[in-house]
Amino acid sequence: MTELKDALRHGRDLRGHAPPQPIVRGAGSSGTQMLFFLGDVMDVAELMANP
Repeated sequence: MTELKDALRHGRDLRGHAPPQPIVRGAGSSGTQMLFFLGDVMDVAELMANP
């Protein structure tokens, strides 16, 4: 989770792959949550698992 936060915060690649882009930023009562499409997250996870 920390790697994902860092990649999103600083616009860096996530283990050599572009991180998923949030569909909503600032969600939740604290205004710090991000929401993603599950398919986008799974696509990046698959790319990271298969070098």
